[in-house]
Amino acid sequence: MKKNHNSLFLIIIFAFLSFSTKAQVDFSANHNFMAEIGLFEGGSLRYENSIFVKDNFTILGSLGISTIHTTLKKGKDYPNTLIIPFGINMVFGQSKNHFETGIGYRWGKHYYEYPRSIEFDEFQLNIGYRYQKLKENGFLFKLGLTTVVEGRNDSRHVFPSNILDRLLLSGFIGVGYGF
Repeated sequence: MKKNHNSLFLIIIFAFLSFSTKAQVDFSANHNFMAEIGLFEGGSLRYENSIFVKDNFTILGSLGISTIHTTLKKGKDYPNTLIIPFGINMVFGQSKNHFETGIGYRWGKHYYEYPRSIEFDEFQLNIGYRYQKLKENGFLFKLGLTTVVEGRNDSRHVFPSNILDRLLLSGFIGVGYGF
């Protein structure tokens, strides 16, 4: 089961990296690099690539890395964590002010004293505001809410029966550059 999970993760990453829309549309800010900070996630560095662009609708794929993961949930603190977040975001609007929503998946590993570690995964839904002149290179800003649903956790191996025990609501802010 674990091997299939890792294989699916690699397939999604390679499919994401193979997409490019520069030949299909006039979209100057095709790539974005950003830093995001979230209440439960800590901070991450992310790369976005335009997958689809049509009039006032854009689909972006994102891939990131985070080594900061502090959580206030249930009093736990995990300072030595590796997280690989990726997702699909939909951006609506033609000017510099946009509505953004998306879905994502985060795989991670909490590291304790060697060799002890716990793998986990989480699913997320995002909604928020995005400031970016999509047809020009330059600054971008994001602000929004994320609902995180905890998935598998090596310390528990199954979902808790009550979904509210797995649900977190968090805010995020991000800044970056599109080119």
